[in-house]
Amino acid sequence: MFTGHSGGWKRWVPGLQLLGRYEAAWLPNDVAAGLVLATMLVPVGIAYAVASGLPGTHGLYATIVPLLAYALFGPSRILVLGPDSALATRPDRSEPAE
Repeated sequence: MFTGHSGGWKRWVPGLQLLGRYEAAWLPNDVAAGLVLATMLVPVGIAYAVASGLPGTHGLYATIVPLLAYALFGPSRILVLGPDSALATRPDRSEPAE
């Protein structure tokens, strides 16, 4: 189905292609980087959700799910994603100018 089209499934899921070339020596550094990112990004994501009037669990999911999705579908293995303050704004809660 996908194998005959310029790269096949590897074009759409580059993270799985990287697993075939993953070296065991990278694991300690990758685990350390993941823990550092989690300790920095998860509280920020939860805080942005609470600041916008949503339950903190929404911020948790909005932080973790994109990181996991990018690990599979993202084209760069060194790019870092995270919550942004622009996500905390809610136009429906703003006061109209008088």
